[in-house]
Amino acid sequence: MSSLSRDLIDAALAADLSKNEYKVFLALFRQTLCYGKASDPLTLKRLADLTGIRKDRLAQAVQGVLAKGLFEATEHKIFDTLYAIGSSFLNEAKLPFFAPHLPMNGRRSQITETVSEKREALPESRVHTYTYLTPLTTTSFTTQPNRTKSEASGKIEACNKAAVVSGDLNSLPYPESFTSIERQQAARVLDGLHPELASDCLQLLKLSLQSGRVKSPLAYLNQLGKAARAGHLDRSLLAPPSSTPLPEAQVQRPAHTEQRYRLQTLAADIQALDRLQALAGCPMDVSTQTHRQALVSEFNVLKTELQEVQA
Repeated sequence: MSSLSRDLIDAALAADLSKNEYKVFLALFRQTLCYGKASDPLTLKRLADLTGIRKDRLAQAVQGVLAKGLFEATEHKIFDTLYAIGSSFLNEAKLPFFAPHLPMNGRRSQITETVSEKREALPESRVHTYTYLTPLTTTSFTTQPNRTKSEASGKIEACNKAAVVSGDLNSLPYPESFTSIERQQAARVLDGLHPELASDCLQLLKLSLQSGRVKSPLAYLNQLGKAARAGHLDRSLLAPPSSTPLPEAQVQRPAHTEQRYRLQTLAADIQALDRLQALAGCPMDVSTQTHRQALVSEFNVLKTELQEVQA
């Protein structure tokens, strides 16, 4: 492709094109070679938008480029004209036409993409993987791999339970006056909230509807959902649920989770330093040894605290 581009540009330089003809040449070069194609259908309006040339002067400039043999034009059944690279340039290349840096169905990032330039979007791959720490040494600061794996899986299950899934949305206490469409709209408003928070939002909406203080239920529910996500939902009108955990448990649980996460981070940092030393094949310098010792000390202190709490 590089030789084809070079030959085409050399021919354009030798053709002594006018200013408008150069614009037409660059526009056709952009729509073909720059997108890994040998031809591209364009309307006169699209070509005028690309070049900035008035339509009454554009036809003459296009004919000048075609007369020089740089590009060839044939009639297109949907768009006005199919512009292709001159057959003489493709025959001289004697190689299959391809663009190694750009897929043939590549998608442009501009929002103003026209119909002739749209491409099929490539499917996104969303693969979630979890990496578990494995001990590199037998010293006291390493963690048990089975325990780390179970803790990680426990966190994943807790996160899954904390979010409202589509199946749980159908079991929420919607107002009886809601139609099926309004239930779907309400489900989108509450999507992502904890089931208890979503239920409380609907209970507050029911109380407001009964008192006649709400004219737009979905708009009021949207405000309740925003307040719940920000942690400012006023649930004073609701009776406290019997399954609400004690305040001490609510305070201690995030602290323990944060300590476990810090413990895993320290273990990973220590293992990384040991691995770098093994790869380097030389002893650590003084500053690195000091830093490693500080990490080990903090790791042992946190490990002791967690063992005391669990005991």
